[in-house]
Amino acid sequence: MKFVVILSLFFAFSFPVLAAESIKAPHVEISWVAPEKWGIHSAERIGLQFKIDPQWHIYWKNSGDSGAPPKFNFSSDKSVVSQPQWPIPKRIPVGHLVNIGYENSVLFLFQVSPIAGSKVLNLKLSLEWLVCKEECIPGIAEMTLTRPLVTGPSVWIKTNQDKIEAFAKRIPLEETSSWDLTLIEKTEEKLVVDLKAKRDGLTGSEAPDMFPVDGENVNPQAPKVETMDGRFRYTFALPAGRGNPSQFKFLITHGDLAWERELSLQGGAKAVIDDDESVGRVSLVSLLFFAFIGGIILNLMPCVLPVLSIKFLSILKTSIADRRKDALLYLAGVLTTFFALGSVFLVLRSAGASIGWGYQLQSPFIILFLILLFWLMSLNFLGVFEFGESITNWAGNANSASSFTTGILAVFVAAPCTGPFMGTALGAAATLPVAPALGIFLSLGFGLGFPFVLVSFVPKLYKLMPKPGAWMERLKQFLAFPLLGTVIWLTWVLGIQLGSDGWLLSSTLLLLVALALWLGKTPNRVVKGLAVVLMLVAVTAGFISIPKVKMLQVNASTDKVPLSTSYGWVPYDRSAIDQARAQGRSVFVDFTAAWCITCQLNKKAVLEKESVLKMFQDNNVLIMRADWTNQDPVITKALAEYNRNSVPVYLFYDKGAHAQILPQILTIKMIENLFNKKE
Repeated sequence: MKFVVILSLFFAFSFPVLAAESIKAPHVEISWVAPEKWGIHSAERIGLQFKIDPQWHIYWKNSGDSGAPPKFNFSSDKSVVSQPQWPIPKRIPVGHLVNIGYENSVLFLFQVSPIAGSKVLNLKLSLEWLVCKEECIPGIAEMTLTRPLVTGPSVWIKTNQDKIEAFAKRIPLEETSSWDLTLIEKTEEKLVVDLKAKRDGLTGSEAPDMFPVDGENVNPQAPKVETMDGRFRYTFALPAGRGNPSQFKFLITHGDLAWERELSLQGGAKAVIDDDESVGRVSLVSLLFFAFIGGIILNLMPCVLPVLSIKFLSILKTSIADRRKDALLYLAGVLTTFFALGSVFLVLRSAGASIGWGYQLQSPFIILFLILLFWLMSLNFLGVFEFGESITNWAGNANSASSFTTGILAVFVAAPCTGPFMGTALGAAATLPVAPALGIFLSLGFGLGFPFVLVSFVPKLYKLMPKPGAWMERLKQFLAFPLLGTVIWLTWVLGIQLGSDGWLLSSTLLLLVALALWLGKTPNRVVKGLAVVLMLVAVTAGFISIPKVKMLQVNASTDKVPLSTSYGWVPYDRSAIDQARAQGRSVFVDFTAAWCITCQLNKKAVLEKESVLKMFQDNNVLIMRADWTNQDPVITKALAEYNRNSVPVYLFYDKGAHAQILPQILTIKMIENLFNKKE
């Protein structure tokens, strides 16, 4: 909620300011503190001063429970500018929150060196800031600094030089030999460290203060401090559900002196996973086995069954040799596609992108392609058009191209489904080296293709299948209806991704394609030509319209169809989880996506049942939905903290306890057990 307020205030109150060396904005004045003349060979430390109205404040680089630090974006071809140097901050309580920042006056310092050959020093700074009391007012400005370059030393006004020197003393020192920082205990709820001075004169009767540099992993509240045998013990509260960071960074302050120290962890707390697919630290062999079993289970998912049924129908009409060749080609298509998807996944991972299993379905282009494909297949199965039995041959007959291509299709339609045993394997693939990660993707593919290969190569299993007959044509027609259901579902997904215009785009495309197919049935060659042109124009226009429709959806949020806004579910917000936990409330988080079949089944069968919602309400549980339908790096990062990169994932934070990961297939009894467990 606070973020929404900040955004609305941003557009209401922020304003572009003409480039200047000093500005006056609401509740803050900003100006340079710099030499009057700049020595041509001098590297100088200059300051950007914020004078802040009483009772208002701005923020440190870790802003605490709310707020945002200033952003400095320099552009200059006449000088080199360092990163900002942040003076010692203070904790600022605001209601039940704790912010970290500055009141009254502060200088942010920068080291600036003119470039050789320049005659004048020009700096241009794009500046953003947030100044707060209880309400917050953002600001933006363009700051400039122009100074002549002179031979000899720089020329300063003494008062300005004194300001720089005063705040320079409050910048963290670079020397690293003053303090020993030792880990004592790390749980999911707290971090306990010992701090000991390594030289005399650093400590007196008062303990140094410590600020967490990374606000993601440590609460900003002042730690509990104990003095014991010449050292100080600090107990920091940790926010719930932040995974297992490998290190923590702190600012240690003693008077006007400061040091930054990193604390590395060799181990740490892990989430307790209440899931039949989890065995703690599993070996690579176990992960490959989980992936294989998960791939087999994918064959039972509603998104894969129509395609698989077509393949099983095809082998009834083939010889043993053709049947086995068909099965191997189908498996090759499956494995090739999993290898390609896994390779793209790993390349994006190495580039720092936040992605997960099913990432291709976060693209409206892929969704629209699948809508069109399943529409054509369903119309063909119903006999609306015949193109040498094109779609049927392509999807069902035993020839090299069709069998391999059907394997590709099976993987794409399997992407919306994440079944049992898959979560651990896919999560591990996000962190393992390239070779074992690709091995997991290939094991998934082998599991998906295994049942078809098994039936094709084991005569006893093949004999259990029914004999060919007229029923096969009726079954082919019947299979059109699951495909039409898939079209409806994918159209709904596209509507969520692109807003209401997504429905219009896909429906219009399908209408024009159906019209083109109908026109194509006429014997007139001219009309047939027009039908081909209409088909090509409709498909091309549909796909090139997606970026424009997506932009309209971004600019008109009222067009977006929310995944769920009822039943008390709230959007994912990590700070809201922390606040609820601090208040002693339990939290249930549903990581979901519109294109995830398992997610939607769990939602309808369990999570949105009145009895379950009443359980949540009676136990004062904050229920939160993390919608991953579109790419969202925040949600991807949250999943990665629990070694997951697929949905569904269900987290339950009990009162005062660790996070618990529930199985991917939910039952009402599982939810009841969350509240029936004995303390």
